[in-house]
Amino acid sequence: MNDLRVMIDETTEKIFRDLCNKELVDAAEKGVWPTELWNALEEAGLTRAAVPEALGGSGGSLGDAMAVLRQAGRYAAPLPLAETVIAGWLLEQAQCEVPDGPLTVAFSAEGESIGSRVAWASNAVRIVHLVRSEGRAILQRLGPDDCTIKPGTNLAGEPRETVHVSNEFRDAIELPQDFDVLRAWELGALCRSVQMAGALETILAQTIEHANVREQFGRPIASFQAVRQQIAVMAGHAAAACKAAEYAADRFDESDATIAIATAKARVGEAAGIVAETAHQVHGAIGITHEHALHQYTRRLWSWRDEYGGEPHWQTVIGHEIAEAGADNVWSFITGI
Repeated sequence: MNDLRVMIDETTEKIFRDLCNKELVDAAEKGVWPTELWNALEEAGLTRAAVPEALGGSGGSLGDAMAVLRQAGRYAAPLPLAETVIAGWLLEQAQCEVPDGPLTVAFSAEGESIGSRVAWASNAVRIVHLVRSEGRAILQRLGPDDCTIKPGTNLAGEPRETVHVSNEFRDAIELPQDFDVLRAWELGALCRSVQMAGALETILAQTIEHANVREQFGRPIASFQAVRQQIAVMAGHAAAACKAAEYAADRFDESDATIAIATAKARVGEAAGIVAETAHQVHGAIGITHEHALHQYTRRLWSWRDEYGGEPHWQTVIGHEIAEAGADNVWSFITGI
């Protein structure tokens, strides 16, 4: 991690530590927009960390944006930061200036409705709509007056809304012929993988702390072999998932990025199920109460693991790549040597 990345990571962590607590997340799940938190991140240039300065951003790299998203996952930040990263990247491909404020992204084929489960649509100043049409990719920049939005949420209480828009391509731009529409979907999978990695780290830390302070039969439950074993399994899965997400974030612009992202999303998704289940087992009854913060993270894991493709989808992608490589190349495919 270079010096700039360290500074971004530390600045982001401080903002979240000071402003993003359980009460703020609870309020956001009831529909209260966290204005102070968003403004602090935006003023620090963190919401557009990967956007070139010429297009209104901070001039950093995609890796810098991933550092912000990992901290967001660690604090269950109730903001469309991942969506703003994806929308900003798409606008950059079209050489469009990225506006201030929260953004979101939607995908569809020509003639199809954007449909449901658009993240944070009602909070976004622009919905960047990527339309796939006869081998072309078109970006449609939708404002609040261009569509109607029906409220909805995911399991974590985050907005996942139904958007209806006219068929007219107002304020639309055609992307270059060589633009691969799947790259935007892969970027979404990468963003969710990084966010989930951050959430896994916090869940593991919460579980270790609870096991060390919760006493049973006169001693902390962390002293029992069965509990230690459960936490060790959690730690192993969290470490593997975080490393896979880090590797994918570093490879996004490389030729083998698809496999790195597929591996990360599949591995992080697998870890999400095991870590969340085990964390609730170790916490016992208190872990499922609203008063405890654990559910804010586990519900996000359960929601995010299915967005931008779940484990079966990305495992299938990996399987096809291995099959194409051939039986004689399986070892080199896995090890990279």
